[in-house]
Amino acid sequence: MVFSQHIREIDDNARLLCTDQLVKYQQHIGGANYVIYSGFKCVDFRSFFMPYGGVEPKPSKKGIALRISEWIEFLRLVEIVNNTYPDLTTAFPATWN
Repeated sequence: MVFSQHIREIDDNARLLCTDQLVKYQQHIGGANYVIYSGFKCVDFRSFFMPYGGVEPKPSKKGIALRISEWIEFLRLVEIVNNTYPDLTTAFPATWN
């Protein structure tokens, strides 16, 4: 649910990228996962990790960067899924014991 709470803010920053503005943005979307903008025209979904002895998390190689056109298509698909399965918009991850 964390991602869906921030989707508008993430999209607003993606739109700023389209106007050639420098966007420095990072949003935690659950677990070790973040959405980041780092000077490229893409929406980067990335896992972070804490290096041994470190005090600040670092981005890992695990993730995906969507071009703006791919991000727009992704938003369209999210809307279709939300309209088809409205219960998913308020779902929480299951906790397994």
